[in-house]
Amino acid sequence: MLKNHLHGENLQQYFELIEELLNGPVNFLKLRKKHRFVNDAVERLKVELILLIHNEECEGFDDLIDELVSLFDRYYLDPSLRQSHKSSEEILKKLIQKIFTEMKDRYT
Repeated sequence: MLKNHLHGENLQQYFELIEELLNGPVNFLKLRKKHRFVNDAVERLKVELILLIHNEECEGFDDLIDELVSLFDRYYLDPSLRQSHKSSEEILKKLIQKIFTEMKDRYT
């Protein structure tokens, strides 16, 4: 619940980072850094026993952003997914667009 809330609170920043990915060359580092920072913040809040009010409007957003990050991890770690750079990047962008469309439909 805490993870979902914090990722949801950063929704607009995630949307901006994803739009950057879709409109330019694939540079995943900013999105990955943001995702890691929010996850680290969740862990720090848990350790300090800090609770936040549950925001039902953001429910499930953390799953979608995790799916997006996982997609990039698989893409960059599996060389067979990058054999033909141009076509594989186009496929990656289509997958990003699909997840992004679902995010926008559900959370805006």
